[in-house]
Amino acid sequence: MEGNSYDAAAEHELATKASSSLCSITDVEPMSCTERFVHFNEIKFQHEIVKMQLAVFSFLACLALAGSASSEKCLPLTLDLVFLLDGSKSVGDRNFNTIKTWIKNFTQTLNLVNDADRVGIIQFSHFYKFRPSTDQPYMKTEVVLGEINNQTSLNAAIDAIQLQGFKTFTAHALNKSAEDFKSSSRFNQTNTRKILVCVLDGRSSDVKYLASSSSYVRSLGIVPLVIGHSTHHYDSYIELKTIANGDSSDERIYNISNFDELRLLTPKIQEEISKIIPQIEPCQSGPVTCLWEAGKKRSCEVTFHSNPEAEFIEISKNRSIQDDISVSRSTHSGQVQTIVIEKTEVVPDDEGLYIVELSYLGRGFSISFQVVVSSTQPNLPLIIGLSCLALIVLLFAVIIALYLITIKSTK
Repeated sequence: MEGNSYDAAAEHELATKASSSLCSITDVEPMSCTERFVHFNEIKFQHEIVKMQLAVFSFLACLALAGSASSEKCLPLTLDLVFLLDGSKSVGDRNFNTIKTWIKNFTQTLNLVNDADRVGIIQFSHFYKFRPSTDQPYMKTEVVLGEINNQTSLNAAIDAIQLQGFKTFTAHALNKSAEDFKSSSRFNQTNTRKILVCVLDGRSSDVKYLASSSSYVRSLGIVPLVIGHSTHHYDSYIELKTIANGDSSDERIYNISNFDELRLLTPKIQEEISKIIPQIEPCQSGPVTCLWEAGKKRSCEVTFHSNPEAEFIEISKNRSIQDDISVSRSTHSGQVQTIVIEKTEVVPDDEGLYIVELSYLGRGFSISFQVVVSSTQPNLPLIIGLSCLALIVLLFAVIIALYLITIKSTK
């Protein structure tokens, strides 16, 4: 606490502010562990033993609730993956079967069972100009995105796909893929990567629409990875660039001379998918408690989800800027950012709730951490209390064991 000006109401307001701003990606905001700390500490205790027991009780309560809080507050990184397959006559049955085998092998590396990864498959060839999009038999969803959640069923669905054998209306197929992505229940979730793997052969039959359709797909946050059997024609390669990047670069393009080379692409595509991290709103998944010892230099790691990296602004306690507590280091990897909080010399008054203000894409947000300061001397009353608790648990276990032995002997 800072001097004698402890303001419980102000600290509670700060905790509420932090909790409400941490996770804008969810509508459910259960009472956080930080708020529970503040709630317990609103009463000013004078006796050190009672104060320490309360801190231990609050910490254990937070541990018990951390799992449920994190599952509601911070959504895990997920993947919606759609394969867009050229079903034109030029592919041929043999090559088409090679493509199907490759997809079965590739999807074995995904996590379908826990719904972390969802797979969809579209085959395309012809497009009827005067028919609505709902009446296009050769723009076909072979596997609905997310409908199959086990490898055995997915393999059976892939085996059942038959080559259509008509033309190559790629631009219209891209529009179809966008609609399939949008049908996903998590399409608008910022933690979901949306990847479109296109397996193409030759030039498109609707090339005049290709640039606009490709741009539309990318504008939805869908990242195309384009595999093309296009070495025999320069214009085909230009089309691959148009789909993947709008002609701007050769990124995410995989050129093959024959479809047997697909198996060599698996690690490259897996690596590319792992690098694609969507924009993730800042979110602190659970409480952070820093157990510091008075009279010494101490640090504490605070981890939260964010992409891109957030910038540190300031640390406050009771609405007062804490210049003597600083961020010594900040690291960012994928969707996780870690900042290291440091205090040169810890004093008992450092105990309490701290709010860390950061900037994310020009917007402010807050994370928090709780500091519990222990004395340099052993806390004998606490040690005795915990020892008594352990003895009670042990005695209870012995009583149960004796009871079970008695029941067994009477049978």
